[in-house]
Amino acid sequence: MTRKSLLVGVAIGAVAVLMVAALLPAIAGYSETVFVRGGRGWHGGGPWWRNATVTQEQVQYSGTLSDLDLGVMVLSTPEGTVTLKIPNVFVVDDKVVSLLKLVFDGRLRKDDRIEVDALRVTVTLPDGASRTYVIVQQIRDLDTGLTASALSRALWPPVGTTGSQQTTA
Repeated sequence: MTRKSLLVGVAIGAVAVLMVAALLPAIAGYSETVFVRGGRGWHGGGPWWRNATVTQEQVQYSGTLSDLDLGVMVLSTPEGTVTLKIPNVFVVDDKVVSLLKLVFDGRLRKDDRIEVDALRVTVTLPDGASRTYVIVQQIRDLDTGLTASALSRALWPPVGTTGSQQTTA
């Protein structure tokens, strides 16, 4: 009985080590990976991500906060309206703060002047179809003085990186 429990413990430990070994490169190489949907049969099934090209680019926007919801921020800029993907958790003054708390405390308000550093990610499939997402990395509210950084910002390229990066999977 003792030998069996020891073998089970070793097997669980080995699986845990393999899982960590598989996840670490994915976490460390976040900015260079193609995001793959799991499951079979989605959108016609098959490995649609093969030979997909991922292009990333640092962008900055300045404008007025028009709308804010969990997961989405809309800015009115002189060039037009920009829709951004926004995380629900930020780091403000070395503390983790939810987006909801920033809104309820009045530190992030509608019609405030906002500057945003973001990452524009475009995935282009071999058939030419593409999707582009703009993901917020940092928000600066010029009216309230708020500076909020995305929690996982350490995984992204630094703000101020010029040019773009292209990865093919």
